[in-house]
Amino acid sequence: MPSTYTDEDGLPFRNTPLTKKEVLQVFGTEVEIHSANQLLRRLHGRRVAGTLEDPNLLDLNADHEKAAQARALEWLREHVPVDEIENAALRAEKELSEMDEEVLRDAERLGIYTPNAQDVSKKPGGVYGQGVFEKMRAENKERLDKLEAERKSQAEEIRENTGTLTTLDHGSSRSLARPEMSEKMKYWQQQGMLSHGDVAPTMSAFSRLWPSGLLLVVTCGLAYVFATVYEPPTKGTRLWPDMPASAATMVSLIAINTAIFVTWRVPPLWRYLNTYFLQVPAYPYAFSLLGSIFSHQSLRHLTMNMFVLFMIGTRLHEEVGRGNFLAIYLGSGAIGSMASLTFRVMTNSFITSSLGASGAIAGVIGCYLLLHGEEKVTILGVFPPPDWPSISSMMLLSLLIGFEIFGLARQRIKPTSIDHWAHLGGFASGIGSALLIRDEVRRRKQRELERRKKREYGRLR
Repeated sequence: MPSTYTDEDGLPFRNTPLTKKEVLQVFGTEVEIHSANQLLRRLHGRRVAGTLEDPNLLDLNADHEKAAQARALEWLREHVPVDEIENAALRAEKELSEMDEEVLRDAERLGIYTPNAQDVSKKPGGVYGQGVFEKMRAENKERLDKLEAERKSQAEEIRENTGTLTTLDHGSSRSLARPEMSEKMKYWQQQGMLSHGDVAPTMSAFSRLWPSGLLLVVTCGLAYVFATVYEPPTKGTRLWPDMPASAATMVSLIAINTAIFVTWRVPPLWRYLNTYFLQVPAYPYAFSLLGSIFSHQSLRHLTMNMFVLFMIGTRLHEEVGRGNFLAIYLGSGAIGSMASLTFRVMTNSFITSSLGASGAIAGVIGCYLLLHGEEKVTILGVFPPPDWPSISSMMLLSLLIGFEIFGLARQRIKPTSIDHWAHLGGFASGIGSALLIRDEVRRRKQRELERRKKREYGRLR
């Protein structure tokens, strides 16, 4: 390792940096050429220095996305072979030696160790037995041996899987190991997983799916009945009489989703949430089919879903009414969850889980776009201007569905955290709901036309 090496500058990974064409092949258009080569230099330097897993170095995520880091590491491991495990071991040995020297200097200064005292005898610790320094050295060596074994295991896992970096928060003191989880947090984590064993129970696909399928049928049936018999309350009986009904419905749904998001920050509730608000194909509790569509663990996921729900949901609500809207929302969410669960059970994908309102919101979007299929798509009714070219709502719906299908195909090559099956199930439910609403409107117009004809016929008589 050059004496002038710094983590910020990294090390050259080859004689010449990547060209613009090569950067496009490795990273696509997401990373410009200078940043790409800088990222490769820094990652290569860490591979050589054995510091890929060092939590005290600057976090690369401040400048680059994790996806770019993964592609950079994959390219380096393919074109610039380096024994990362051996380099990490050499670094650990160097740190052990430096730590011993530091302890030795402190021991000499405090007068608890005399140089060459252990040469008096070949017995451990000399004729006076094991001293303070020897005890500290043995403890440090044992701790670093455990750390090295853990690092080798992690490095093998990284090499076999995605090649992404594992990053840690910066601590105030230098430490080679991850921070220990508190005993209380360990207890709640264990309690939260008591209903989930290490191995998925042996069950047939039908046994895993039929309880959720039965709940799906009941949910869709009740949603249809609710939409049929619902009568909007009078203004005097409403909780927020001055707020538009559509806004009140959206605020209520957002409040429910936010409340469940907050409960995920309460460890004593983890077991309950893992059972009823997280869909796990290995342990398919039927009621998680509905609970998961109101559940979010990420603030970004929650914010994005609730923003789209408010923007599109209020428009659809004002057009179809609260009864129909809630039926579409719940039905689409349940069908999306069932589509996701069915796919994962049939493909034995038991190490996954799913949650979020995306399926329900996909149903809302699909229904609204189909009901306005011939209209031009605009943002807030302002952009693009009327004389500008634009696409129709039907075209946008087709593009969204195409994107989900493309995502399914791409997921076989590079897995992502997006539940495309839930989205497709939601879109299918929303489209079906729009067709039912259109048919109901057509029949309503037909009944009104027949009523007018009868009235006119009575006058003629």
